[in-house]
Amino acid sequence: MGYLGWTEAETLDTSMPAILLAYEGRVELLRKIFGGDAEPPPEEKPLDRETAGKILLARIRRAAAG
Repeated sequence: MGYLGWTEAETLDTSMPAILLAYEGRVELLRKIFGGDAEPPPEEKPLDRETAGKILLARIRRAAAG
């Protein structure tokens, strides 16, 4: 279904590992056609409030000094 181009019946008759493998293959195909990173960038952890506040304050001061 969807990006894989399978019918609902085909999808329901396919094991989950095969679906995941087909999905990975489709992603690889699209990357080869359109380019892009081999792996998605790692997810960044959100900053804690104190660190975020310090960064924001530093940016405000730089903008004000400007």
